[in-house]
Amino acid sequence: MERGWVKAFETSFPYRASIIEAMLQENDVEAVIINKQDSAIISIGRQEIYVPEEKLLKALQLINNGDTETGTEEEE
Repeated sequence: MERGWVKAFETSFPYRASIIEAMLQENDVEAVIINKQDSAIISIGRQEIYVPEEKLLKALQLINNGDTETGTEEEE
């Protein structure tokens, strides 16, 4: 990832990453998904969303207001 970008969210669910990315972009926060899932076994690995460092606070506020408890979701 280029300098100046920070991780704002991660999940093992690709659909959730896409929803969060779209929501951020609709609110003028550039966002990109980095897919770190195994291509053979999709239950291994995560989808990470990165935003420009100067937009991190806004991104986390948007994510938290979208019924997500933290910027990094915890799974059981």
